[in-house]
Amino acid sequence: MTDILKAQNGRNNQSNFSPLHIAGGTKKRNHFKLQFMPELLSLNIEPNWLIENFIERDTTGVLYGQSGSYKTFLALDWCLSVATGKSWHGLDVNQGLVVYVAGEGNHGVQKRVKAWLKHHGYNDGSEVPFAASNQRVAVLNTEELSVFRHQLDQIQEPIKLVVFDTLRKCFGRGDENHSKDMGEFLDYIENIRYDYNTTCLVVHHTNKSKVIRGSNALESDVDFVYKLESKQKLSCVLHAEKLKDSDAPLPKQFDLNNVYLGSQKGKPINSLVLEPADYNQEPETCKPQGIRGIVFDYILANCTAPMTWTDLISGLLDSNSGSDDEQLTKTNIRTALNGLKDNRTPLLDFAKLNGQNAVRAVSEG
Repeated sequence: MTDILKAQNGRNNQSNFSPLHIAGGTKKRNHFKLQFMPELLSLNIEPNWLIENFIERDTTGVLYGQSGSYKTFLALDWCLSVATGKSWHGLDVNQGLVVYVAGEGNHGVQKRVKAWLKHHGYNDGSEVPFAASNQRVAVLNTEELSVFRHQLDQIQEPIKLVVFDTLRKCFGRGDENHSKDMGEFLDYIENIRYDYNTTCLVVHHTNKSKVIRGSNALESDVDFVYKLESKQKLSCVLHAEKLKDSDAPLPKQFDLNNVYLGSQKGKPINSLVLEPADYNQEPETCKPQGIRGIVFDYILANCTAPMTWTDLISGLLDSNSGSDDEQLTKTNIRTALNGLKDNRTPLLDFAKLNGQNAVRAVSEG
């Protein structure tokens, strides 16, 4: 992994500037601190955005979607907006260095980066503070993680964003479906976030039910979750499913445009870039999928009056509403309810009933 960071040209009057320095060193983690009332009340409660309204600084989150939904294009769109300081489709960004762990190597990333830079008018991107790995980092592999952290230790400027694309490629040993293994993976990601005062993004896939794959610990333990859907070729829609401390933004739709990069042996070399498009809300794209969809349908059919989550879970399990390929449990139903609540799902009203979480269906009027 010694090539994770590429040298950048023309900075600090050096011909081959890199944000690496010779001395390495290991950071010591000691983040615990009690904050008494004066200090606690003095803290800034305003969101500190990395990307305005979408990603707060010092958070960990997930971007997920089916294969072919253009996840990497969106992730790179976020990354390069932050690295260049260019607004993300009209929204302010907090500019700074970005580290991108390319799980499948950086050959495809290089072409997409070149297309983004050309499309946005950067004739020379050598001074853009962006670094991509030449291979994956298996986070649960001690040796690979140690090499990666050693590279990060050598960076002299603040790291604003670290991206792992994808979770499957960067997971390492263990099983992403087991909460213990997923919890350990997230602990290591959180340590990177704390130690380097940065923001972390994990790119991930859906399962066969089109919901986020793997253990429920992933969705419940991160600060934000975005789902990217592609219903037609060269088009995608970004949905906010969870923002821990802020209101979820409205869905954002993009078209993907071709950018010509040159030719080889008479064949054109092209890549794609995102361009904002008018959001066309389709009922079938808005309805929750998978276990969330099952819970959503049950609420609409059975909860015209407020019902506690405990009673809802019991009734849903007794009704055998799950499809053959969905195994309903108390845990994944409660996770689905939290997701529906965090996403402010239309037609559902979440409140309290006798001190317990409750929900009811509301009419479209």
